[in-house]
Amino acid sequence: MKTKIFIITTLICISLTSCKGEKAEEKVDSSTESKIELPEIFFIELDVQIAQKDDFAVYYTEDGTNNFTGEQAAWRGVTGGTDFEKITFQLPEPVLPTQIRLDFGMNKEQGNVVVKNIKLTFKDQTFEIKGSDFFNYFIQNELFKTNVNTENGTLEILKQESNFVTPYFYPTQELIDRLAIITGQK
Repeated sequence: MKTKIFIITTLICISLTSCKGEKAEEKVDSSTESKIELPEIFFIELDVQIAQKDDFAVYYTEDGTNNFTGEQAAWRGVTGGTDFEKITFQLPEPVLPTQIRLDFGMNKEQGNVVVKNIKLTFKDQTFEIKGSDFFNYFIQNELFKTNVNTENGTLEILKQESNFVTPYFYPTQELIDRLAIITGQK
């Protein structure tokens, strides 16, 4: 009788031990399969200094053209002051821009705008533009006077003295190519 109880107890222990081993394997398998999915959102971050409260915009297209419209724009308020301020634009998901245009304010009384850095991010891809490299990626618009300061790496968009027009800049082919790389379209 003791032998039968011993055999039954041994079989029960073996079966319980083998079940625990299977559950541990399942946990390992499921944890290796689950990976963090990054959101498919395109971000544009500007690091700027601007004296007064204003509104900036990023216009974008998805068809490879530079036909920018108000339906494809992201707006952000800027508080203004003497310090640099980070302004982040989030394009709607699943927008993958092929071209972008930057608009630096609508306030007619605005002073100079200093651009320290621009950062473009999609998933795990990031590309940064120093202010002093701005015109490598954006077209110089003769309507707006600028100063490029290579010592501190900034671009200064100077206040217009007559007939205010929102300072805006179109992308160069270099930026269009970078957008394609960041978004995985190239």
